[in-house]
Amino acid sequence: MAITLPPSRILGDSGHVTDHATIRTALSDLDTAVAAKAPSANPTFTGTVTLTGTTIVGLGQGLTLINKTDFSASSAVILNSVFTAINQNYLVVVDIDSASTTLTLQLRLRASGVDNNSANYYGASWNVQSGGASAAYTADAAATYCRLLDLAASPVSAPGAIALHMFSPQAAKRTQWTWDAVTSTASLMSAVQGAGGLTVATQYDGLDILASTGNVTGTIRTYGLLNS
Repeated sequence: MAITLPPSRILGDSGHVTDHATIRTALSDLDTAVAAKAPSANPTFTGTVTLTGTTIVGLGQGLTLINKTDFSASSAVILNSVFTAINQNYLVVVDIDSASTTLTLQLRLRASGVDNNSANYYGASWNVQSGGASAAYTADAAATYCRLLDLAASPVSAPGAIALHMFSPQAAKRTQWTWDAVTSTASLMSAVQGAGGLTVATQYDGLDILASTGNVTGTIRTYGLLNS
């Protein structure tokens, strides 16, 4: 947009008042043009946002994918440096494709690459089966790990999955967690819900999913929950 200003005049010249009006009109036109080009004060973005160069993907649902790890025939699935001050709470999703034998998946937390294997884990869970069996309860007190899920070796196509919610693992206070899980055998499905925690106020940056015996194959994903 081009704006033409009047020529300079000597104060008192007969055209001086007219020039002032012309300048005011030009400035008003300039303000209008700038406002038309300015972005919205509250822009709205929709869809999926992906940040390249890192393992972080914005999902638009308050979750950030921090890490995805595939594992094969592993007796321990170890994640380091996934809990930071960026996110307070986390969701860890474990998909098990196969288990070498009947086993129990166990949880330990890690700090600076080292498992906390002290007897300060507490947990409780219940298991209901699709066959109508009564609920079975398990509990851990002063244990060196938290039991998450019992797996059978068959059928190997879909033996189990866990959604593990971690609350403030990176803060210097007692870390707590809850989980929902499902597992299958040849003839029934089992639903598991549980909660656990530690009795020590320690900062953790990782975790370890251990097989009590044998090994497992699958995928583990760690998501950070956005703080606001």
